[in-house]
Amino acid sequence: MLRRNLILRCSAWLQTPRPAGRLAELGPSGPLYIMRSKTKTALLVSAILWVVAMMVWPGCAWPPIPATRKPILSRKKEDFAFPKPPPPSRSEIVGKLGEPDAYFPDLRVACYRVNEVTKRNLWLVLFIIPVDVEKSPGYVDIAFIEFDESDHVRRSRMSTVDHFDALHLDALAKKWLASQEAKKRKD
Repeated sequence: MLRRNLILRCSAWLQTPRPAGRLAELGPSGPLYIMRSKTKTALLVSAILWVVAMMVWPGCAWPPIPATRKPILSRKKEDFAFPKPPPPSRSEIVGKLGEPDAYFPDLRVACYRVNEVTKRNLWLVLFIIPVDVEKSPGYVDIAFIEFDESDHVRRSRMSTVDHFDALHLDALAKKWLASQEAKKRKD
């Protein structure tokens, strides 16, 4: 009986496809195999990548890529780079760029909307595999120009703000002036 079971087991074992690896010993339920080193390496690398992926996955990278800009009224960013000596007067700027979108006489600040901006972010899985480009429209480039008492340009700056913030140009102009004064005090 024992001999017959052994023969049946051996014949069943010979008919089944043999798994990769070496025969280690004959166990109670059949032969035991040892994995090849290439298989071990592949499984180990897969396990490590899986662990890394599970740690990194919630923190996918979203690096920003350059935003797209659409000019408003053919205004360009270069139009707001004023030469230092001598600074242009307010009437020269109005002649060149047109009437400002807003002028605040108490602050002596003119505001021009320059570009409609669409910010973009690139989705990267595992920090290397590009998946999607996320577009965020609704931003505006605004040029702030401050004039001195003789209506010549004192300083200017371009800023990108949210479309809803651009509705309150007076608050943005005050904030810009406050930041410029703070910079001036630091220097």
